[in-house]
Amino acid sequence: MVTRKGKRTPIQRAPLSSATLDWPPYGHMNAGFMHDVWTRRVPLNFRVNGVPTDENGFARWVESLVGHMAEFLWPRYVHGATPHWNGAAALTAKDLTIADFELLKTLRAKLVETPVGRDKSLTQTHKALFFSEDLKPWPTYASYETALTPELLTKMQEAMVKTNFNFGPAPLRFKALQQRPRPYQMALLLGIRDFAYEWAQSAVTPSIVSGHSLQGLLAGAGAYTTHMLELAKVASAPQHLQQWAVDVGDRRVFAGVHYPSDNLASWYVALHMCDNYVYGELGQEAKHFLWQAISKRSLVFEAMVQHGGIYDAPLAELRKLAP
Repeated sequence: MVTRKGKRTPIQRAPLSSATLDWPPYGHMNAGFMHDVWTRRVPLNFRVNGVPTDENGFARWVESLVGHMAEFLWPRYVHGATPHWNGAAALTAKDLTIADFELLKTLRAKLVETPVGRDKSLTQTHKALFFSEDLKPWPTYASYETALTPELLTKMQEAMVKTNFNFGPAPLRFKALQQRPRPYQMALLLGIRDFAYEWAQSAVTPSIVSGHSLQGLLAGAGAYTTHMLELAKVASAPQHLQQWAVDVGDRRVFAGVHYPSDNLASWYVALHMCDNYVYGELGQEAKHFLWQAISKRSLVFEAMVQHGGIYDAPLAELRKLAP
């Protein structure tokens, strides 16, 4: 059901025939993305249970996390003689997708909402920032924080770039296993006639996880843990950074290139990364920063909480990771 001016109206869609997931996978990614996957395999300084790991160890970690998500969020696509969707989430994937489309319709208005941010201090729209950060999210951070000195702002952006470079193409490893079709593909299959989305040069990969959501979170946490003492001296600077960190991913949902639950998957991965990634001894500081950003500042998180239903179980799994 969709909310419009206080009224509940059914979304236009074709009937679902059964609980069995028989949808096609997204398919292969382009040559450039696959080259990145196979030549830059392990994030810098990545650790599993505190121990540095190699390519095989990182691959097992990704597969394990995908396996966990396949039980409560989105199934894994298994190739082979009899390709199929694997995991308990295959039984709820259709209901989840319909709920996602309901939220996509209501969240669409946020794309042109002005101003951006909970404190209403920004003048740019989400749509303008969405196009600006299609390929490189971090330059838009300057729009969120005008109180920083130029020197500190430059250092913050440098920390964001370094964090994402160290993380490498890891989101693509999740995408290759999870294979979720993009909203524009599923809207056609489901007969949703009034679906609208924005064109994005970077949206030519499987939908889950959201790479932009993951990049924004990890970059924000990287900049925060690197410069948190300096940020503490500037009123509201940590909060502005948190807002930017979640808005990067939220905007992709507002634009219709990702489902809300794609962001949930990215939040789940990002919180796990705090225990294994380059934040080192500051991993729990990073996790606290990210959880506050997700739970207090994300409009997509808020929309899923309010919707409830099919989102309750995945949100409960996410909350288990809260510091």
